[in-house]
Amino acid sequence: MKKLIKKYWKIMVVIVILGIFVLLFFLVRYKGKKNLEANIAAEQQDVFEEMASFQNTIDYHGTTYQYRKDIVNILCIGVDKEEAMWERDDDGGSVGQADAVFLVSLDFEHSNIRILAIPRDTMVSIVACDENGNEMGAFTGQLALQYAYADGQEKSCSLVIGQVADILKNEVPINGYVAMNLSCIGTVNDAVGGVTVEMDDDYTLYNAKFKKGATVHLQGEEAQEFVQGRDIMVSGSAYSRIGRQKRYLKAFISQAKKTLAQNPALAVNLMSQLSDYMLTDISTDEVLYLSTELSDCNFDEENMQILQGNIQMGEQYEEYYLDDEAVQQTIIDLFYEEQKK
Repeated sequence: MKKLIKKYWKIMVVIVILGIFVLLFFLVRYKGKKNLEANIAAEQQDVFEEMASFQNTIDYHGTTYQYRKDIVNILCIGVDKEEAMWERDDDGGSVGQADAVFLVSLDFEHSNIRILAIPRDTMVSIVACDENGNEMGAFTGQLALQYAYADGQEKSCSLVIGQVADILKNEVPINGYVAMNLSCIGTVNDAVGGVTVEMDDDYTLYNAKFKKGATVHLQGEEAQEFVQGRDIMVSGSAYSRIGRQKRYLKAFISQAKKTLAQNPALAVNLMSQLSDYMLTDISTDEVLYLSTELSDCNFDEENMQILQGNIQMGEQYEEYYLDDEAVQQTIIDLFYEEQKK
């Protein structure tokens, strides 16, 4: 009888411990959800306060649109460099450029992931800073340069956020950011088990495996070569590769959902592993919440859009000028819905 009682209490202790872990998991996840919903990037807070606390509505061509519910917007910045985020390049100069800028929107109400690509060559008013982050002046240049003209850390991220907020007419709140060294693409790719893509064109300039029509399971550096590679001698190469990135992201998200379903803590572990090569204001509990919600969200290539504009050749480099009407329509399509009367 005593043995049965002892065994019973052991089972009860195990059940209680498991219950506590489950409760902690959901408490952390809930805290992460609330934090993300409440957070608006500091660069936007003053603007929204001036806009009567951000009314969440837009009047456009005689119609009033309401900001959608349950959307979390994360700005993802891919930095073109090899060194750790706080280091400068081998010449002791540049901290890298924002070679890729994407606003990832998790629409939990409709279980969708939407991605808005902002071309790196989009022309903006660059805020120039010294190494200590002190602002020194402004000049017109490509969005990619904004990251480089600061400290390569929080100030650089802050300025890029401010630029994207302005591009989106301060009508889209940004709830967090992740800036990552693009040399980490292979690590992230392999963490989800690798990504399989079909080559819609000949990309052997970047890798001999990338022949048109070939199906390649990307591993390690191959992922970076596929995502980042471009021929700078070809006009519009930075813009055109976004189509390739769309197909990669579709395959990556599909694979990531499967992996995260089996291991929800993967994203948190990966953040720790890459801590020297990424910057973010997203906390561990927020990452846990996002990674568990990701499995219920759908993503198709149609869910990724590019801000429309036109490419012009500048004195030295290509320049991308946004179509203001098209930008406004994209904002409404992705983030707003017609207000019910």
